[in-house]
Amino acid sequence: MLESPVSVVIPVLDEACNIPHTVFWIPANAYEIILVDGFSMDDTVAFARQVWPDVRAVTQRRQGKGMFLHADLSSMPAHLQIRDRVTT
Repeated sequence: MLESPVSVVIPVLDEACNIPHTVFWIPANAYEIILVDGFSMDDTVAFARQVWPDVRAVTQRRQGKGMFLHADLSSMPAHLQIRDRVTT
């Protein structure tokens, strides 16, 4: 059976120190990792690129918890999306 590609979508806001903890939760068959950044002030995206060089970053259009659901993910080719929070 062929597996569908999986995109992992992670909303972040000043989560640079938590990025290393998420590495173990990313499925091995993840097609892509997408960070939806909520206007982080701590270089979250730059730090994430050190861990995942191919990470795709999308910036929220508006601030607010839950706004990541409205981020432009229309170009995502995967059939299944897993959306989760970084915070532990």
